[in-house]
Amino acid sequence: MPHHQEILNLIHGAIDNSPTRQIPFSEFMNLALYGSDDAYYRRPNRPVGRQGDFYTSVSVGKMFGIAIAEWIIARWKQMGMPHLYLIEQGTHDGTLMIDIFDHLAATVDDAKQFQGIIVEPFESARERQQTKVSQSSHAHCIHWINDLKELAGEPLTGIIYCNELLDAFPVERTVRKQNSWEQLTVGKGDSPDHPFAYSSRPIDDDSPLAQQIVKTTGLADGDFPEGYTTEINTGIESWIHDARSALSKGSVLAIDYGFAHEDFYHSTHADGTLRTYFQHQAIDDPLQHIGNSDITAHIDFTWLADCARAAGLSPRPLDDQGRFLVECTRSWLLENEQSGQAADAEILKLMRQFNTLTHPGSMGRKFKVQVMDVMV
Repeated sequence: MPHHQEILNLIHGAIDNSPTRQIPFSEFMNLALYGSDDAYYRRPNRPVGRQGDFYTSVSVGKMFGIAIAEWIIARWKQMGMPHLYLIEQGTHDGTLMIDIFDHLAATVDDAKQFQGIIVEPFESARERQQTKVSQSSHAHCIHWINDLKELAGEPLTGIIYCNELLDAFPVERTVRKQNSWEQLTVGKGDSPDHPFAYSSRPIDDDSPLAQQIVKTTGLADGDFPEGYTTEINTGIESWIHDARSALSKGSVLAIDYGFAHEDFYHSTHADGTLRTYFQHQAIDDPLQHIGNSDITAHIDFTWLADCARAAGLSPRPLDDQGRFLVECTRSWLLENEQSGQAADAEILKLMRQFNTLTHPGSMGRKFKVQVMDVMV
């Protein structure tokens, strides 16, 4: 598939307007994914799952929402069963929140204790979500905001959760040259087939990027060979600060793919973790299929936990999705076994989904789970 012409025009315009005729990779990624309603993540007809470019845990089926709802119920009980806000960011079409509320309604005696908030800055995406939610039985208890910052004035008792949100934050790419880090940039290429090309430039010591490098465990003090390339997610620190400011009590739950710093900066990742996904194929070069493909980078979960502590959250040990979901659903699984419904067609369907979500060779180890509790 060729590049998306409108997105190419946006990026060309940004390069033309830059004094150096180069833009940071993060700006290129932001324009490709979010630059207009035709950009990849904002496009109304972007499918997920078999017909799209990638699978998510949500696209596997309702079992993911059931498992997250079981974790929410357990956390809610630990907190004394207060009125609880469920705040989701990174929503595709509203499916996950609907699945969670379906299970809460079927499981909790007083589901009115829960209220949903979807964080969605883009009007076109919000309209799609509202259409889907309106077709459920939960439209009365779910509403929308543009930004987590809107909750900072009156923090809520709640749980902020996101599935594959952080990996879609635009990242900076850095390359090791002569024992220092340089910032990768994007400029114009030499042909229609190669409209853009990479370059690099030194990083100003006083810049936010340089300051983040200094604070990042394993990056500032690591021994990296010439040409080693890695990604720096510059959006996580401000996001976790906003998440903490939105809560007076509760937790933040982030599910994504990534590693602790020992693995993230391992020599096996000398080319970084950034990938482009197009029709379920992983491509190393994000300068292909521009505007028509997903661009994503793994999460440095050590950096996420460090930012959480600095913001006033207490991160729990990093977990695999498989182990986390097994623990979440232990009571639910036992109840189905004891009730004699284990052979029911719908339960069997859910169990097949459960196996996909938890199997080490599928999604069980690919995705990691980071829970961060508000320190009271």
